[in-house]
Amino acid sequence: MFAKRSAARGVGAEWAVVRARSPQSAEFEQLYADYSAQIAAHCARLLRDGPSAEDATQDVFLRVRRHAGRLPDHSQIRPWLFRVATNHCLNELRSRAVRTRYAPDLHHEHMRDQEESITARDEARRLLARLPKRAREVAWLTFVEGMPQCEVAMTLGVSRRTVVTHLSELRAQVRQTA
Repeated sequence: MFAKRSAARGVGAEWAVVRARSPQSAEFEQLYADYSAQIAAHCARLLRDGPSAEDATQDVFLRVRRHAGRLPDHSQIRPWLFRVATNHCLNELRSRAVRTRYAPDLHHEHMRDQEESITARDEARRLLARLPKRAREVAWLTFVEGMPQCEVAMTLGVSRRTVVTHLSELRAQVRQTA
């Protein structure tokens, strides 16, 4: 019933599908009820961002659901959950740092006046036009949409390494034109 309601609303459809597949649903519900608030608070402290912490909490419990048959025993579940949450948040912070470090190459937010902004956009458009279609898509999703590399890879159906390669090529072209 929950799966149908969630899918109909369009919210948490992935979560509903995962819930429907798991045979230990009651155990999982209890685990979520016991630890979700603690994990959310932990993620909020690490990420310093409420919405990102909520997303991280959901990701942690999706991982728990996927590993339902291989979870540690009850006495070790809390430290394991916090370790999974910490690792997830640290990966998210690393992804943010990478995006922040390279995003100014294509962003025009720090331009002094509108003329510089228009010039920068035209230059970025010309630079992107010289790239292969897939590299353009990677650049757009990374720098304009702000997606992490793993999401870009999933969206485009390529490996994360392919995304990294395209971004490296883009940065090399930016350095050559600068």
